[in-house]
Amino acid sequence: MKPIANKIAKKQAGYSLVELSVALAIVAVILVGGLMGTREILLTNNVNNQLKDSAQVIAKITRQFQNAMDTSGATTANLVPLSYWPKERFTNTSTPSGTSTIVKTEVRGVIAGSNEYIFPNEEDEGKLAKQTGFVYYFQKVPSAACADMVLGLDNMAYAIYAGNSSGMTPAGKKSTLTEVKAADAATVSAAKMATGCNSTAPQVDIAAFIRL
Repeated sequence: MKPIANKIAKKQAGYSLVELSVALAIVAVILVGGLMGTREILLTNNVNNQLKDSAQVIAKITRQFQNAMDTSGATTANLVPLSYWPKERFTNTSTPSGTSTIVKTEVRGVIAGSNEYIFPNEEDEGKLAKQTGFVYYFQKVPSAACADMVLGLDNMAYAIYAGNSSGMTPAGKKSTLTEVKAADAATVSAAKMATGCNSTAPQVDIAAFIRL
């Protein structure tokens, strides 16, 4: 009878510390994998929504300026009052500068943490003459979303630049970015996109030149 009692006691003793550790490790791997998968899905959805929103903005600007002499009026500050974006997505920041005040208009991007700006092309871009098109500038886009954003903008943009985000204002920033779609090119260069989007920084900037 004693050996049987010992067997019953062992069965009732429960799991060992090693078994519990292994089980917890497996659960942790599953949870981390699920969390990463959820983040990727959410980011993909945000990119798709950003591209849909941007396509609508590009269409509106194109209609507004297609018969204009130039696109000098295609700026974020001028377009915000025209309800190009929902009110909850834009802010005006006033900064004293000597005897005057500089007002900066920012539009919060669909992708969390990003901003977007519109301004006329201030210099020639291939066959796109100065102030005959505009630049759709995306600032602080997550690096993981860069390639999807660039490929999504390919059919809408005449030229595209991408690279590390430094938090600077977009004007004059093109020279610090990598040309991932050359002006007059049919599509994005995979090699150049790999360079422009292969950032060690958590965020990148993307400049899309739009021809009317």
